Amino acid sequence: MGPHLSPIEALEVKLRAHPQVSHRRVTGGLRIEPTNADGFPITIVTGRSNRWVVAFGECGFHEEFDRAADALEFVAFGLSSRCRLRERTGFWLLRKSFVERLEDGAWKIVYEVGTLTAFWDRPGEQVFQNRLI
Repeated sequence: MGPHLSPIEALEVKLRAHPQVSHRRVTGGLRIEPTNADGFPITIVTGRSNRWVVAFGECGFHEEFDRAADALEFVAFGLSSRCRLRERTGFWLLRKSFVERLEDGAWKIVYEVGTLTAFWDRPGEQVFQNRLI
């Protein structure tokens, strides 16, 4: 990897070392597909004002970063077995997404976001986890 690579190009080079990882370019960034049945996709894009946005899963969880290095570190965290995404659908059209970190053998919530969901979604909870790293 040379210094002339963009952060997205550098990430692509690293992902090529893992042929089991499917990824593709999206507008302004890259989408990484889960490598296991209970995994979650990760998307990294440049957003407004040259900020970086990393999204986990399909239900609205995202985090913004000023520096590409921090966004790439968050992508690596999302690909690791130390991270999981828990999504809970409840009554009253609310869906919550929790990003959790494994610390001292217990899962701790590090991020939480709530979004609206369709009225026909059944209440319940799903847990997703990538295990690439």
